Amino acid sequence: TWLPDQHLQFLTKMLEACKLNLGDVAIVNHAKKAVEIEPLKEQLRPSSVLLFGVEPVTIKLPLNFPQFKEQAFAGTSYLYTPALEILNQESEEGKLLKSKLWVCLRKLFKV
Repeated sequence: TWLPDQHLQFLTKMLEACKLNLGDVAIVNHAKKAVEIEPLKEQLRPSSVLLFGVEPVTIKLPLNFPQFKEQAFAGTSYLYTPALEILNQESEEGKLLKSKLWVCLRKLFKV
């Protein structure tokens, strides 16, 4: 499964707002093959991991935490949010979720 254009555009705008670009990140698709955090951390050494619609326990993180609550663990900061298709809506709910995400991203990336 590939990332639809409207969601890629949303991610790109979000990254730009955080003074980042697609070259600064790795997008890992969990749709076809399950992702586990330990091999991912060994390979990519991320300082931050954003989980869009993927619960922390799904990637075998040994802890669970609510959406929009940054969680530090073993040298990496995690942020769990609703899926991109839920965040990237023009509805009132979508706008509210985007504002919650922006508050978290500003804190996480110090912008």
